[in-house]
Amino acid sequence: HEHYGRNTDVQITGGDPTLRDHGELEQIVALLRDLKLTPSLFTNGIYATRELLTRLKAVGLVDVAFHVDLTEKRQGFTSELALNAVREEYIERARGLGLNVIFNQTVFARNYTEVPTLVNFYRRHADVVGMASFQLQADTGRGLNRKRKDVISLDTVSACIDEALGVGLSWDNVLFG
Repeated sequence: HEHYGRNTDVQITGGDPTLRDHGELEQIVALLRDLKLTPSLFTNGIYATRELLTRLKAVGLVDVAFHVDLTEKRQGFTSELALNAVREEYIERARGLGLNVIFNQTVFARNYTEVPTLVNFYRRHADVVGMASFQLQADTGRGLNRKRKDVISLDTVSACIDEALGVGLSWDNVLFG
């Protein structure tokens, strides 16, 4: 707060914050609100029930960002298309609560060809979903060090999104953050 000032977005993350005691999570959100900061919950959504989201909204939560993609290896889901059932469930949990709903997904070799499917899913749910973030797989972490396929780049993923939308977006504004 001292460094960035009022209205700074603060991401509540780290593993999955919904695994914390929910009362404690409410206190964290309320503290951020009292400091005039903007609390955002980053979660895989498994324990982000409508009841919890309602309670967190009541104490000041502004954004909820759900990370749903094939990197999570959710049992029984072998495609991003199949994972849309999970995304729809999460959309319904947040519908009408007044939260900004965001979806994050990692783009990697197994789901690159499904980016257009995801773009169209988010377009159909734009009444609730305000932002979708397509994050390129890092060359480290869950991926094999320096083994990312060249086809997955900022240029190829943005072109894929543009093609699915049928319009070219201005990517200059979203290169940071």
